[in-house]
Amino acid sequence: MNKFDLLALFEAENGVAFPKAYKEILGSFESYIIYDYHVNEFGVQKTKDLNFYGISRLFEDIDKTHKLYQFVASEISSSVIDPDKTFTFGGLSDGVELFFDLRDMSIWRYYLDDSSTAQIEPSFEALMSKSSFVTRDGDLALY
Repeated sequence: MNKFDLLALFEAENGVAFPKAYKEILGSFESYIIYDYHVNEFGVQKTKDLNFYGISRLFEDIDKTHKLYQFVASEISSSVIDPDKTFTFGGLSDGVELFFDLRDMSIWRYYLDDSSTAQIEPSFEALMSKSSFVTRDGDLALY
């Protein structure tokens, strides 16, 4: 089974299709890839590191019952979002896990420090339109 077979199986079992751009990013690195995410918070323009988890890591166990992609589901109990309809895919530099809401493929954040959740972008495409590539494993540039 190649690394994308697990992702395809997940899509089939959950009746979802991840964005093509997300799959292309997953196919472009093994260990790490970093983008700058440019966001306006309370009227202040900020840049945060946006880190994607490699496809191999996404399906690794993080405890006895959860894989890494289930991290948010293992942490939250929310009336705003169904924890079982989430797919953790990366994080931001300020202690934030990022995940897809599988119901509409919107992008949400989960703050580790206060356990709060909120939608940050309506789609993966919107997230990437505010992001710029920095580096990945195999690049010669130092980060």
